[in-house]
Amino acid sequence: METTNTIEKKVDELEIKFEGLKEIVAIYQHNIDNNITWFYASIAIVVAILLASLYFLIKNAVNAGIEKGIKEIDKKIIKIIKENPPYRHARGNTNVVDNQFLITGLEDFNLDVLVSLEVYNRDGKELSRNIQLENGSITVKLMNYDPKEDGLTVYWNIVWRNGYEFL
Repeated sequence: METTNTIEKKVDELEIKFEGLKEIVAIYQHNIDNNITWFYASIAIVVAILLASLYFLIKNAVNAGIEKGIKEIDKKIIKIIKENPPYRHARGNTNVVDNQFLITGLEDFNLDVLVSLEVYNRDGKELSRNIQLENGSITVKLMNYDPKEDGLTVYWNIVWRNGYEFL
């Protein structure tokens, strides 16, 4: 009986040690699970930060490319406009003979592209006029012109569209 008692005591001791080991293993398992959870959470945060950084890098690169393309297009447009301005203008003064005068030397001019023709006397009063195009020269006939009141010299400004097609 004594041997049974000692065996039972030893079995009880082993059971107690076994239960203690089970609790320690459970604590370790819980710690491992907790560490794995934190590891995955940390990786998720790092991946999110990397994706956000990548998004902004790509966005900035694309925007820079678009801006560069726009600048190149702007340069081309400015070059076209400089080489072929959409409007041309000329101004001058001339003496009036028989209530009319000629304007000559206007490049690519015809009455269809005329935007504005203004004729003024020496005091800045605008004079009414009729316009005719003859052999590349513009004949301007003044309607309300008086040489005594307006003087013999008139001043003119003319604006016309360039014939260049942009599109």
